[in-house]
Amino acid sequence: MSVDSAVRSDAFGSAALSRARQAPLRFGAGVLALAAADVAIDPMSTHVPLCPLHSITGWWCPFCGSLRAVAELAHGHVGAALRDNAVLVAAMPVAVALWWAWVLRVRAGGTLRRSSRRTTAGVLMVLVMFAVVRNLPMITALRPAS
Repeated sequence: MSVDSAVRSDAFGSAALSRARQAPLRFGAGVLALAAADVAIDPMSTHVPLCPLHSITGWWCPFCGSLRAVAELAHGHVGAALRDNAVLVAAMPVAVALWWAWVLRVRAGGTLRRSSRRTTAGVLMVLVMFAVVRNLPMITALRPAS
């Protein structure tokens, strides 16, 4: 079912259609606002204790170093961002491409898509493998600077 036909069946069709078309833009603006807040907080100099797994076990989860990686990318330091969280840096172009496809699909009145179970399982497998590899004793290059 397309966005247009699903929304037109609603009593508030035009308002809901407008909100549906603005959703990817609002999402993108929210992501940019969060990235700006991350840069303003400066996680390289401010300790941000957000990872309970690392606090309790000392293991690096797949998300550890993400705030620092985003801040490093905002300053143009790709190497430092890769050191902080390589998976996040590798996923960013894919995320931007998926977001752009969402924008174009919604603007054209296309269908809303959900990720398949295979895609979700694949992403989870990559995150688990990254967490395991970055915690191996001999692999220190994938760990963020403490």
